[in-house]
Amino acid sequence: MFIYLYGYKDRVSFNAETELVTSVIQGQADHYDGHKLKKLGEEDLNKGIKIETVAGDKGYDNGDNRYHLKEKGINSAIRLNNYRTQKKDENKEGWLKPKGSSEYQEGLKERYKVEGKFGEAKK
Repeated sequence: MFIYLYGYKDRVSFNAETELVTSVIQGQADHYDGHKLKKLGEEDLNKGIKIETVAGDKGYDNGDNRYHLKEKGINSAIRLNNYRTQKKDENKEGWLKPKGSSEYQEGLKERYKVEGKFGEAKK
């Protein structure tokens, strides 16, 4: 018999230029990450941190987050879930356009810095 115990998980915003964590939200590990993006961004904006592009893994890929970023004038480099770009209907084109943008591509290239910091913290 296996017993799974869920712990806690930090959601962080990170400045790729300075390589510093700018905001942290703690939560349960089994909770959906996507709902925390707006709060992280608001914390950074309240601190006077300018946000040009938000990069994130597929856990943050939802329509609410993309709409929120667009409303704030922030570029999205949140990695798209495959079901958005591999579907066989006309809505697919709406997801392929941002995926091809330079902001999206550059944001994804910066994500390795975040993952490196997580590895550093684990050590």
